[in-house]
Amino acid sequence: MSIDWTFWPSDPAYGSSAWDWRPPWLRPARPGTMAWALQQTAGSPVEPVDLAGAKAHLRVDISDDDALIQWLIVAARDYVERASGLSLLTQTWKLYLDRWPRAGVMEFWPWAAPPSTILLPRFPVQSVTSVQWFGSDGSTNTVASTDYAVDLVRRPPRIVPVVGKFWPSMSLVPQNGVVVTFAAGFGAQPLTMPPTLRQAMLLLLGTWYENRESVVVDKQIKSIELPQGFEALIGLHMPAMVG
Repeated sequence: MSIDWTFWPSDPAYGSSAWDWRPPWLRPARPGTMAWALQQTAGSPVEPVDLAGAKAHLRVDISDDDALIQWLIVAARDYVERASGLSLLTQTWKLYLDRWPRAGVMEFWPWAAPPSTILLPRFPVQSVTSVQWFGSDGSTNTVASTDYAVDLVRRPPRIVPVVGKFWPSMSLVPQNGVVVTFAAGFGAQPLTMPPTLRQAMLLLLGTWYENRESVVVDKQIKSIELPQGFEALIGLHMPAMVG
């Protein structure tokens, strides 16, 4: 099981870009009001598409390319997750913040966030394991789960203090003073994820398996993207825009 460290710098949404639902690491970076980073600490032991399923889609009967196809499966899953902002199978993540969201001010990270709201930049989120903070006195502290509410329905999911409670006001360490640990993904097994996302992975596999280079030079070649191709399948899982 691989451990993947990824850093996505703060990226606010001003004006019309507040409605840009592309994942923050795909949108143009701008200075944000919150410094944040996201770390995947545990991935799924299985891939959404197994080797047998991939070979059936590719119509490959030999075992010579098994290693290549296995690498393409991993790459396709990674591409789909990064392009969509989704976690396909169960993963564990840590969100690092330099400070708590302010109570009376709207923050911009990675999307516009209401006051006191911690946004979780992955979807779907299964559960929040802990909300910890590290004091400037060297202490490690955990916010009681009864002091905050978790909204897993909205996208992005959010954490807010319950009525009558506030985020701790103690002084934090200069960097990564707040750490939120959470589990994301549609489930532990491939059958729990939407079939359209599995199909998107298979389309990518087919393209990459047949085209081993990044550039094809041939005057007779004309590429036509299918109406129900990769982008269309990924688009089904982007938040709907209303108004």
